[in-house]
Amino acid sequence: MGLLGIEIGAEGIAVAHVERSDPGRPVLQSCRFLPREEGEPPPLGQYIDELGLKGTSCNAVIPSSSYSLLLSEAPKVEDSELADAMRWKIKDLIEFPIEEAVLDVFRLPEDASLGTTPMVYVVVSRRSLIEEIIALLEPTGVQLESIDIIELALRNLSLLCPANPRGLAMVQLSPGAGNLNVIRERQLYLCRRFDIDFSGGLLDPLPANSLALELQRSLDYYERQMGQEPPSSIYLCGEGVSEDKVSDAMQASLVGELKVLPLGELMVLPDGCDELTLTNCIGAIGGALREKEVA
Repeated sequence: MGLLGIEIGAEGIAVAHVERSDPGRPVLQSCRFLPREEGEPPPLGQYIDELGLKGTSCNAVIPSSSYSLLLSEAPKVEDSELADAMRWKIKDLIEFPIEEAVLDVFRLPEDASLGTTPMVYVVVSRRSLIEEIIALLEPTGVQLESIDIIELALRNLSLLCPANPRGLAMVQLSPGAGNLNVIRERQLYLCRRFDIDFSGGLLDPLPANSLALELQRSLDYYERQMGQEPPSSIYLCGEGVSEDKVSDAMQASLVGELKVLPLGELMVLPDGCDELTLTNCIGAIGGALREKEVA
């Protein structure tokens, strides 16, 4: 039955259903963005019923506005004790009581540590938000197996791209914000969010200078502070992003090849699926590409 990816955001809910046929490309069976209207929740259950997807396994994705992603030194404890140890280490870095927090941790690869200090990323969200997601999905009949963050959804998408020893960067743009992630050998090395003056409109040009500067800053940190080679490719995705907006000047200012994520080359897309729907569902698609061995 494949896997459902469901991204729950303030503007609506994105749903994507992916099936894999090894060794072929993953098949995007369906995707749709269900907008919120007049404060009412989108008709998620109705859509699940229409597609006959009750009982399908589901990976929910929460948007970056719903959690904090903190980089911290890793305490010298076993993996089984890491989350509890980090809970008390970061309690003064969040804006609500630690007792109200849901927390998860993933280590950076050993060669990505700063100096000799092992590092971890800590994901922190309010417990009430997680409970709301569970309550929203329960009556739809899907089987919620996991809850991911957008950075991991983008990592899943990156695994469809051609492999390279230097890895690649995935950059998602949304109105006013950017999210850069560097992935090498299937692992996240760097996650960075940044502000940007871009509204995401179809006719709005990319802010070439400021975007190139943010990418340069991120990749310079990755190269100089983390001791890594710059990624060979930089993939752009998100609202209002298209090939014709990537200028020669932007390309020349970066070490890696800059291009728009070619979903149509990486996956089998459903007939009639337009670019706007794919853009709105990019997080859900990445969620539906989750693999058990890298969960």
